[in-house]
Amino acid sequence: MHRKLRVFANDPGHAHELTFSTNGRRPLLMRSGACEFLAAALNRAAIRHEFDVWAYVFMPEPFHLFIHPLREAYDIGGILKAIKSPAAKAMLGLDSFRDLPERVVWLPGGGYDRNIANEKEAQGVIEYLHRNPVRRALCETPDSWPFSSAGDYQGRPGPVTVKPPGRGLIP
Repeated sequence: MHRKLRVFANDPGHAHELTFSTNGRRPLLMRSGACEFLAAALNRAAIRHEFDVWAYVFMPEPFHLFIHPLREAYDIGGILKAIKSPAAKAMLGLDSFRDLPERVVWLPGGGYDRNIANEKEAQGVIEYLHRNPVRRALCETPDSWPFSSAGDYQGRPGPVTVKPPGRGLIP
């Protein structure tokens, strides 16, 4: 099996739209406790690697993030490892993951990463992420999905610390 190598563009000032899927694209994130561990790992990584979470949504098999690194020099690959590795380790300790024969949570490879460098694109990414559960018929309104930042944008904080972008943050 050939594994795609991912080259990340760590451009100062850019935000990143990121998407990663579970192994075999199985709905592992809907298993008991999975999203809670993913949210905790994301919150810890945001502090350690100094980035703001502008938007997120955890779906049954992928998770989507929109982050803005605060350091001029940063490593998206390191940020992702700081999220995915502890989340997977914690998930594999759950009873609901004992039936996972290969003991692998994430799909191999680099996932999807797109640099966002202007406010119009940023707003489009946030709207896209928030509408994902509605498009998949998982809920009726974006803010009714429990593992999404859509509620944060309505004044109801969720499990991940979200800091929406301010005007002029993206050149």
